[in-house]
Formats: sequence, C-alpha cells, structure tokens
Amino acid sequence: MKTDQLLSQQTARSTLNEIVDILETIYNTDKARWASLKFVDAFMLAAHPQRPGELSPFTDSMDFLDMEDDTFFRTLYDLPIAITGMPVQDSSYEVNDFHAFSDANLWAYAIAPFLYEPPHTHTYFEIDCIMNGSCDLVFEDSARVLKENDLIIITPGSKHQVIARDRNCRAIRLLVKKQFFNDNFFDILSSNQLLSGFFAAIFQQSDDPNYLLFDISGNDYIRKNIKAIMYETYIYDDFSDRAAVAGMNMMFCHLMRSNSNFYFYNSESRRSVAEFPQMLKYMRMNYKTITLKDLANTFHYSTAHISRCFKEYTGQNYIDIIHEIRLEKAKELLENTAMSISDITEFIGFSAPSYLSRAFKKKYGCSPQSYRKKSR
Repeated sequence: MKTDQLLSQQTARSTLNEIVDILETIYNTDKARWASLKFVDAFMLAAHPQRPGELSPFTDSMDFLDMEDDTFFRTLYDLPIAITGMPVQDSSYEVNDFHAFSDANLWAYAIAPFLYEPPHTHTYFEIDCIMNGSCDLVFEDSARVLKENDLIIITPGSKHQVIARDRNCRAIRLLVKKQFFNDNFFDILSSNQLLSGFFAAIFQQSDDPNYLLFDISGNDYIRKNIKAIMYETYIYDDFSDRAAVAGMNMMFCHLMRSNSNFYFYNSESRRSVAEFPQMLKYMRMNYKTITLKDLANTFHYSTAHISRCFKEYTGQNYIDIIHEIRLEKAKELLENTAMSISDITEFIGFSAPSYLSRAFKKKYGCSPQSYRKKSR
C-alpha cells in the first residue's frame, strides 16, 4: 500500500509479525484450515482497531540501505499494515494479493512465512529473492527448494506456488507488468547472448512456462538494490517510479556483470538448455583455441545438436558467439594493456591483424587503433 493510504483514516491495523503468528499457529494445528486462508483472512484474525496517530511512514523508521538484513526485516515486519475504508468484519478486501497490484507497474513486498499460496498463473513477471532461510517452489508440477541467496525470475503464464514454511525465511517479491518489463529492462538482460533468446521468446507471445534462477551469494549490491526498490514502492512520491526502475536496472546490471551461474527451468521441450550457462562459461574460459567439436565432446552432445541449440536459444550460431567473445577480449586488452595489435590478434585466437581490424570496426564502429586512443 502507498504511504498516503497507510496514513489515511483506517479502521483496523496489524503487522506482518502478528499475521505470521496467526498463520504459524493454524499451520501447526489445522492444515486444512491453513490451506484455505487468504492473507486478508489472517489479517482480520490479527487486526485490532487503530489508535489515532498510530501509523507512521515507512521513511520514519528505515534508513534501510545501511541496515543488516536482520534489522531490515525486523523493521519491515513491525511496520503497520492497515485496510482503508472497510468494516473490520469484511474479509472480501484483498491486501498484498494480486488485486492490490492491478494498477501498478512495479510492486514489492515481503513474502509472509506460512502464507498458503495456491498454484496460480498471472500475466506479469514475478521476481523472488530469498535473503534468508528457504521456500518451497512448485513449478508446473515440478518441486524444488529455493534456498538462501536464490533469486528467481518467473515468466508470465507459468503455473507456480511459493510457500515459506519456516519462520526464519526472509524473502522479497517484486512484481513487474510484462510490457513495463520489456520497455525498461529487456535491453540489459538481452546483452547476454543466452538470455537474449530467452526473453525474446517471451515477448513474442511464447506460452512456454519457464524461469531463470540465479545465485547471488556474496553480492551485497543486489541486496541493497532490492531494499531500495522496496523503499520506493512504500513511500510512493513523484519520483518513486523512476527511482524504482533505476534500482531494478542496477539489480539486473549486477546480475549480468557478476553472475555466470544461472539455471533455466528444464522442461521437456528445452531439455538441454540448463547446461547452456556452463557451455558459455567454458567458451569464455577457453576462447583462444576452443572448437565446436571440443565443446561437443566436453558436454557429451553431437556438434549438430549443440549448433541447433545455440541457434534456437540465442538466435546466433556458435561461430558468431565465439567471435563476439574474442572481440570483447580484444576490446578489454586495448583499454587496459599496451599490447600491440599483432600480439592481441594472436592472444585472442584470430588469424591475422587485418582480420581483427575488419571485425572490430564492424562491431564497434572504429579500428582497434582508434578505439585505443579514444579509450585513453
């Protein structure tokens, strides 16, 4: 809910801690009742009349960027949640549920431990970051555990269910409308050869359920970005939309920059795609001398199968991708070393300096010599 909503006249209030107390008790005593409870039902069980001046803005209690995760979540769980303009006994109003998101492009909230979430689909992207503990994921009838430091991007139209059955689970959910995601974040994510094909298929109306799973262990920048996004969606002023988009862009930049270990949902129709990140990583480590046959032998596929997979999932063939990797390395060497063009040519595995010059100019719009002068 937005701050002005939180501060307007309310009839009932609670906190996430109080709601989770109710959910945990029912989970441990009556599983059938627990599986029928919506968030608002638990809110009504935990709610009490609001006292004048009881609610305070998110910003009053959170200088959150410098907070440790425990302090951040403790403060977040103690913030008041209030329902506007409804009698206390009315449980038809959905809060922190899909209806609350319907007129926002981007939203963020904490995943409540012990809240039952039925299997469902929706038309927007869901990004869940597990910052502590674990959650159970059921995706298209396939189950796995989302562990601490997992960040998952679930594509629109995918049937899924995420449940935290541990009081110590701390997780943040970001919801982003599909077109808004495309308009603001596609360029960053498609800068990765493999992800470009993945997201292009989604925006071409593909209904193939899928997800991306990243490991963000040791990446404090992403955690701070997530806290910043949540802050902006809570204070919600004239600058919040732009600031939240900036936070998302930073988050995706850090994912692309530092994370080569990501996983695709391994559906039958995309049997081999889960190994693609490892293939690309292997190519980047061995770009000087690697051949398609080497790659096929290492990952135990035929060269024809790997060629088809590269074309299907990236829109490029093997030669195009290894060519780009070598040019990226040449660009880095021009920026950071005094190596001659001939030495760089040999170092990256190209056949001749003239070939490097032509390829470099085609990709970057100038010769290697000109690029080195500009970069310095």
